Amino acid sequence: MNAYDVQLKKTGYRDHVEDEGLWVLAPYNLDLLNMEVISDIRFNKPITHDMYIKITDKRTTDKLINLVMMIKSFRTRTRQEYEAQLNIADKLIEALKKEYHLE
Repeated sequence: MNAYDVQLKKTGYRDHVEDEGLWVLAPYNLDLLNMEVISDIRFNKPITHDMYIKITDKRTTDKLINLVMMIKSFRTRTRQEYEAQLNIADKLIEALKKEYHLE
């Protein structure tokens, strides 16, 4: 149970880091991208809006790419933490079943 609690805290921390990163990226998305198209893509709908990316210089392009890659890295790490948490939970459930003769 201690291992699960430790992993739960690690997962919570990763969620927090990812959320903070998303708020860093949000102003760029709002200024540079058509969010209606992003919504269409996200919810697997036909794209019915004009696609645009309003980037006028390489520095902004590079920064946007870096921010997107940062979020991708955060999401990958968060997923790993959730997988570790699920693995520990499965082991904990099996141990409880064995200890208390469940099922």
